[in-house]
Amino acid sequence: MHRKGEQRLSISRADARLVTIIDRFLDRQTDKSTSSKRRCAVLVRRELETTYPGDPLCEIKARTLQGYINERAAGRYSFDKATTRRNTDNSPKRQYYSGAAYQLGERCEIDSTKLDVLVWDENSEFRPTLTVLLDVASRVPLAWAIHADSPGGFDHALLLARAVIGRKAVPGSGAATLAGSATLPSDLMKQVNPYLTDDSLALPWIFPRSITIDGGADFRSRTFRDACSAYGIHRELAPSRTPTVKPHVERNFGTLSTDFAAWLAGFVGNSVAHRAAKDDPTLTLDSLRLILDSWITNIYLNRPHRGLKSTSSPGRIFTPNQMYTELFAVGPGVPVPFGVEEYLALLPTERRMIGRAGIELHNRRYDSSHLEDLRNRSLTGAEPGSAKARKFPVSFDPYNANAVWVRHPETGVWIECWDIALREKTAPMVAEIDMKLLARYPDAAIDDPDRRREWIDHVESRERGDKRKRTQHKREQQRLKVEAQREPGPSTTTPIPLRQWAKPVDISTIDWTSPDIDLAQAEELDS
Repeated sequence: MHRKGEQRLSISRADARLVTIIDRFLDRQTDKSTSSKRRCAVLVRRELETTYPGDPLCEIKARTLQGYINERAAGRYSFDKATTRRNTDNSPKRQYYSGAAYQLGERCEIDSTKLDVLVWDENSEFRPTLTVLLDVASRVPLAWAIHADSPGGFDHALLLARAVIGRKAVPGSGAATLAGSATLPSDLMKQVNPYLTDDSLALPWIFPRSITIDGGADFRSRTFRDACSAYGIHRELAPSRTPTVKPHVERNFGTLSTDFAAWLAGFVGNSVAHRAAKDDPTLTLDSLRLILDSWITNIYLNRPHRGLKSTSSPGRIFTPNQMYTELFAVGPGVPVPFGVEEYLALLPTERRMIGRAGIELHNRRYDSSHLEDLRNRSLTGAEPGSAKARKFPVSFDPYNANAVWVRHPETGVWIECWDIALREKTAPMVAEIDMKLLARYPDAAIDDPDRRREWIDHVESRERGDKRKRTQHKREQQRLKVEAQREPGPSTTTPIPLRQWAKPVDISTIDWTSPDIDLAQAEELDS
C-alpha cells in the first residue's frame, strides 16, 4: 500500500527475470555504438522467447516493455553519445572521496593532449602536443612543454629536470617583473633552492614528491622511470581508461582551451562539431611556446581559481601564487642536490663555431657577453684556420629554443646564450606593461622597482574583494569605456524662436534689388 500521490517506478512491478535481461543488454551497450531503443526492445523480446519459451512473460506489451527499458537506462546514457556513455562508466562505483592535497608537491599529475590550435612549421600544418606537470595543492604548473610530435620518455625526463631546477622566465618579457612581486616569498625560495635566479623566481618552485601518470608508453618508459628514481619521486600509475584519477590536469587542459587557445589565430575547437570549415594559421610553433610562457606567468598564476580555498579563509578564493604562499609556510619543499650542471648534462649537443656574431644553430643566432674569450678561438691544437678547430659542443633543449649553453673549456663554467630575436618578439609585451605603469604613475619612472612592485601587487589583489566590489569595478570600467566612445555634443544650446518664424511674410515689403537676395533663373534650376 502506498499513500495517495506518492510516485513509484513502474518497473518495481516487473518480473525479476525481465529486469535481469534488460540490464544485461544495457551493460553490453557501454562499449558499442549507439543504437535505437526499438532495437533494444526487439533483442530483449527475442531473449525472452529463447530463454522462457511459452511463458506469459513473453507476451508483454511493447509499450510496457519500452517503459521498463527507459527506466533502467536512466543515468547510463545507453542511447546517447557513445563518448558520454564511456566517460560515465569510468566513474568509480563507490563513494567519492576528496583527492585534495595540503602540501606543495604532495600530489602532482602529468598528462599530454593535443592543443586546440593549428600551427605551421616547415610548410606543414598540425596541432602540437602539450605536456603539463601540475601541482594539485596550488594548481601551479611545475613545468610544461609543447612538442611538434608525440613526446617520449626522454622528453618527459627533460620536463622533470626543468621542474626541479626552476623554470626561467623569458628575458625581456613582462614575466621577469613578477619576480619582484610581494605575493611570492622570493627570499625564502632562494634559501630552499639556491639554484633559483631572479628570472626563475617569476614562477613558484615546487619539488614534486609524487606524480600520477596514466598507462601511456611514454610515461611508463624506462627513461622517465629512471629520472623519477634518481630524484626520489614516487610514480603512481592510474588504472586503465580512468581519467578521473587525475582530474586536475584534465580540467587544466579545458582551461587552456577556453581561456588561452580560443583567443589565438588558428583555434580549431575541441571537437569536429565545434570546428570551422577552414582557419588559416598565423602562428609558428616557437611563437606559440613564447605566448604560452607569458600567459601562464602573467595571467594564469595571478587569476583567482575556484578550486583554491583555505580552511582559515573559507569565503576567499585564492590565486595559484597566493595559494603557493599560503602553503609555503607549511611545507616549502625538499632541497635536492641537483643544479644546472646536471640538467645541462642531459641535453643533446651539436658542434658549432663561435664567431663575432655569436652561435648559429637551427636557423637562429645566439649570443652572450661571456663569449668574448671563445670567439674565433681554437678549441684544440689544430690549425687556427681550420673550421673543426674552432667548433665547440653546444647544448640545446629540443623543445625550448630560447637559449643554448656552452661550457668554457678552461673554467668549466656553463655560459647561457639567449636568442637575440627574443627582444624583438617580446617588445609588444614590455611596451604594454610600460604603458599601464605610466598611466597609473605618470610622475614616476617606468623602471622604478618600487612602482613596479606596487603595481604588480595591485594587479594580483584586485580580485580579492567581495562580489559587490568586483561588480562596482566592472561597472566603472564599462562606464569609462562608454564615455570615451561617446561623441562630444555642443557646449551651449541656443533656442530657436519658432513663433517669429511662423508669422507670414509680406511680399510687398521685400527689396528684390538688394544684394542680399539671390534670385535663381528657371534655366539654372532645370540644369
